[in-house]
Amino acid sequence: MAAGAHAVLQAGQLINNMWLKKKFAVTKGRSSTEHRRSAKVAASEHMSPVLEPDAEAAAADRLAELTLIPGLTNDVAMQCLARVPRGLYAGLSSVSRAWKEALTSREILDTRKRLGCAEEWLYVLMRTDAGTDWRCWDPATNRWRHLAPTPKTLDPRESADVLAVDGRVLLIRRQQEPHCSGKAVYLGHFFVQDVCLYDPFTNTWERRTSMLEAREAFAAAVLGSEVIVAGGLTHGIRTRSVEAYNVATDRWTRKPDLVRGRSGCRAVVGDGGALWVFGEQEPQYNHRGVHHSTEVLPPHSATWAVDPDAWPTTSWPGPLAAVDGRLWMLTRSDAAKPARPPGALPQLHFENIYEGYKYVAAYDPAAKRWETVAPLAMAAGQPHCHTLRPAALGGKLILVGAAYAANPKRGGKETRLQVHQYEGGGDGKCPWKVIADGGNVGEGLLIGCAVLSL
Repeated sequence: MAAGAHAVLQAGQLINNMWLKKKFAVTKGRSSTEHRRSAKVAASEHMSPVLEPDAEAAAADRLAELTLIPGLTNDVAMQCLARVPRGLYAGLSSVSRAWKEALTSREILDTRKRLGCAEEWLYVLMRTDAGTDWRCWDPATNRWRHLAPTPKTLDPRESADVLAVDGRVLLIRRQQEPHCSGKAVYLGHFFVQDVCLYDPFTNTWERRTSMLEAREAFAAAVLGSEVIVAGGLTHGIRTRSVEAYNVATDRWTRKPDLVRGRSGCRAVVGDGGALWVFGEQEPQYNHRGVHHSTEVLPPHSATWAVDPDAWPTTSWPGPLAAVDGRLWMLTRSDAAKPARPPGALPQLHFENIYEGYKYVAAYDPAAKRWETVAPLAMAAGQPHCHTLRPAALGGKLILVGAAYAANPKRGGKETRLQVHQYEGGGDGKCPWKVIADGGNVGEGLLIGCAVLSL
């Protein structure tokens, strides 16, 4: 055991020495400005083609032929590299071809998870005046990093689903609406099937197989290793169809249909593996009619069940996240106020869906009860609520979005990308704590976010 620990220690020192030597050689004779510019150009042009089914196996074979650290087997060397903080991987990849192959392979992710070294990183997609802004945040170092931009053919003009699945990010574009003077101009429905995948280890995007059925206003969630897309509008008609995407095989397959056609709905997977689809909009009322009913697909079941009382409020269902055994939702009204008497038939409620969210509500599936947990009075001031997204990070609820913050230098306020963590209320204290600030984003609008365990 002592000999093995000594070998790992020596390997760690070797990794550090090789990295420093390579870093000095690369940057010698080149200004830091030139280095950053070349890195930015390389990232902007980094768009990989669609991988063949056996591409990962071929990469593993190439890696087996290389020597990672002299004197150590590749298995031991891979464990040494896996224990290095992921924030250093960009520099380590420049040490040698063998290290680059190792640090951009799926094997390094599997090794990190097996050793318990995986780190959670937050990935955020925004739309700005200059186009889309794809970046990530490393909680360990509190550092933001700009990443390879999304493919121009798949830039989401209005909205998209950003989903974490199998250590990668799947982007499903929802609808594309033309813009005029910075404001959306509604000219009809745009049904899309476009899908692309981001690999955080290679910092590349690739086109993936399109959905089987073009749709908009659908619900999407990650169930195990698959992405589930349910309901939506297909050529103006609400659909019951459900399809699942497998990242490993790059294939969409049909799944059991919903009980009723739904559009404008929200989906989330609970800790127990149950898939929930909340709400439904009535398109004949210009996106303002809300149908309060919910469908649930229990674990290992092929039949959807309708729960008429799972979402009893008058508010439109907002973005969802599953944290600590409960479902969390952004709402526009108090979840404790029912929309109808218990047992009454579902009804429509009319409201402007573009009004800001005001509360965070939590649902206990076992008790079948909603409660309003906290108001959305953010620590830095009132946010652009329509750009907020909830997520789970480190076992806690976070909100990602654009919030107003004071700017002492310029005077007044500015819009900043911020991450807020729920700390719990009591004693009149603000329940939210700012844990990350991504800086001024101008008129930036959050499209979506995803948390990856890497």
